[in-house]
Amino acid sequence: MREQEIQKLETQEKELRRTLRSLQSLIKQAEEKLEEAKKEAASIIESAKAKANEWLEKINIRLGLIPKKDLEDKRLELVGYYRACEPYLTNDMRIAINNEDVKGFGALVSRLTASNPDGTVARRDPGWEELFDFEIKFGEYLEMKNKNAKTEDILKGLNNPELHNRMKRRV
Repeated sequence: MREQEIQKLETQEKELRRTLRSLQSLIKQAEEKLEEAKKEAASIIESAKAKANEWLEKINIRLGLIPKKDLEDKRLELVGYYRACEPYLTNDMRIAINNEDVKGFGALVSRLTASNPDGTVARRDPGWEELFDFEIKFGEYLEMKNKNAKTEDILKGLNNPELHNRMKRRV
């Protein structure tokens, strides 16, 4: 009887081990499928975000807004010009840049030239060309940025009935 019991237990042990291996294999397959599903879900989400951004950009263009990518490209271009003229910037120029004051910055840059009595340029201080180029790009960037801000204000006004009514009364 004992031998039968031992054989029975050994058989049960073998079956349990086989079941355990099957379960481990199933768990591994499930983990692999879960990993694939995660990757696929991430891909779908990324694709949906890209499509949504594409549609938002199209809507923004129709509303007169400059696409964020174009604005960011212009900002990055401006950063390059800023780095080129950074050694020549005075504190007053930095303040004008921080205040987004293109005219004030331009006035400071124009002081770096001296003119002859006949109106021709007598001399230009070092860095004048870099600062002048930055001034032009700075103005272009702020114009793009401010255009978006003004358009967004108009859109907010249309969404806010109280503000919209006040604007009507003025007219």
